Amino acid sequence: AIVYPEKLDLNQPTFTLTDFNIPFYYEKESPRDEIDINLKWGKNDDGNQKKITAFFEQLLMMIKTKVLLEGGDLDAVKIYWFYPSSMQKGKINRLRRTWNQLSKDILSANLATEPIAVSESIAPFYHYKDTTPNLTSSEKPVVSIDIGGGTTDIVVYQQNKPTLLSSF
Repeated sequence: AIVYPEKLDLNQPTFTLTDFNIPFYYEKESPRDEIDINLKWGKNDDGNQKKITAFFEQLLMMIKTKVLLEGGDLDAVKIYWFYPSSMQKGKINRLRRTWNQLSKDILSANLATEPIAVSESIAPFYHYKDTTPNLTSSEKPVVSIDIGGGTTDIVVYQQNKPTLLSSF
């Protein structure tokens, strides 16, 4: 979600944190301005791209601040970002270009790796595999079901690798 003034002219130059902010109060109190949610599914136009860019910029500014406060190395930061498996390749590629450029601009031009795109449907298995010692698909397949806002994705894992993904 991103919040911006009701009368913001998206045809004029805009600025993150001045015109756009992540509304951390979203669904906790009444909105004071316009709020757009589901930016990834928004129109493929310049106005929505400005909102996506501002959202990513603020996230990356927060990541940069946290890394620096913890004494980390900005060049070594790894960014993983997730996309819906039902998203069209054109939208994924546009998001990828935005993540790549902003990561270089905000974090470091010398990032060790570009931001890594992972399907939202595949990511949970690897989290649970790393945090749950008994979860493995070495002997028997494991099925992960991701029930989203408009689609359901099913991923079958064998030998700890995805072998089938379906979205409906």
